[in-house]
Amino acid sequence: MAGEGGGNDAPSLVAFWLQPAEPDEARLTALIRRLAAEHGAPVFGAHVSLDVARLDPDELADAILDRLARGHGPVDAVAGPTRHGPDLFRSLYVPVRGKALGALHQATRALCRHPDTDFQFLPHLSLMYRVVPESVRAGLAARESLAGQRIVFDRVAVVCPARRAEDFSNVEGWRVMARRKLAGG
Repeated sequence: MAGEGGGNDAPSLVAFWLQPAEPDEARLTALIRRLAAEHGAPVFGAHVSLDVARLDPDELADAILDRLARGHGPVDAVAGPTRHGPDLFRSLYVPVRGKALGALHQATRALCRHPDTDFQFLPHLSLMYRVVPESVRAGLAARESLAGQRIVFDRVAVVCPARRAEDFSNVEGWRVMARRKLAGG
């Protein structure tokens, strides 16, 4: 699979995700779905964004995922306190920390010819993408605390925005194009 350029020679926008293992994925997915239902927010897969890039038509996302999967094993992370902010993509989120996160981000960035220079690697799990008042966000952050919980990540994935979209603003249009189990280490 190339970067999904739609048959033209323009680089394709993609994101590389780190996804949680079971039973963490089921637990986080249930939480994301519940929050989406309560607040009219879109549903999305639990993930930590490793990087965003534009892939040339000859740059194969599958090959990048294969190299990441062979070179890295599952990642243990610890959740920090749930946080919130006014930005859509950080409305309700949980920072995560783990020794292997930075190395996996750097490896992803090194494998892509055109990484997004604006992307800031701030490892976190988003719980909701919906702009809501600060008082609502603060209440949710207090209620949905994951602080200190261990989360294991065992897959990497490549995700494309909605068809013909130039960014990731249409959350419901995101498409997971491929994923690989982390098997190296």
